[in-house]
Amino acid sequence: MTLLFSALLSLVVAQTTYAQLQWSSCSSSSAVTIHTLDVSPVPIVFPGTSLLSVDIETTRVIQGRLSADISIVRTLSGGVKVPIICFDLGNTKFGSCSYDNFCESMQYLTGFGKDNCPGQLLHQGTCTCPIHVAGPQRLTITHMPFDVPAIPSLVSFLFTGEWDVKARVSDDFGELGCVELKFSVKPK
Repeated sequence: MTLLFSALLSLVVAQTTYAQLQWSSCSSSSAVTIHTLDVSPVPIVFPGTSLLSVDIETTRVIQGRLSADISIVRTLSGGVKVPIICFDLGNTKFGSCSYDNFCESMQYLTGFGKDNCPGQLLHQGTCTCPIHVAGPQRLTITHMPFDVPAIPSLVSFLFTGEWDVKARVSDDFGELGCVELKFSVKPK
């Protein structure tokens, strides 16, 4: 009986793993339109290197302080959904939080900045805070590598599995857009 239960549970878990990044807009009108968004590989592997591809179009200038409302839900084995609370990490936050300075939080988490900006972002105005992107324009990033850090083995199970993220981002002039993401994460 235990073997049968284990086999059924592993089938449920295997069927719920996202094989690719799934995304959708959650904004009826926005200053930013996402045409394509992709991360590979999915499941995202830690530690490792993933590739980001994005094609977005702006309808206006994007500038000033970015704010974001982020909601994160983690799906555990067996399909149990657990909202991730907001954690204060000292210099930034992580989790389901309202970010008053999302640009600086992203710089802290990614390491990107004025002196460390990937070539594909260098001329876009997106590596410095406050952000300034001339608009309207189209921004395309193709297979930009980003490092996914190692997670201590004692807590790696907390990061392994399915993630549902909803992000609503605004600048000094109003909402830029809203996106819902679904992806999986696993250890190397």
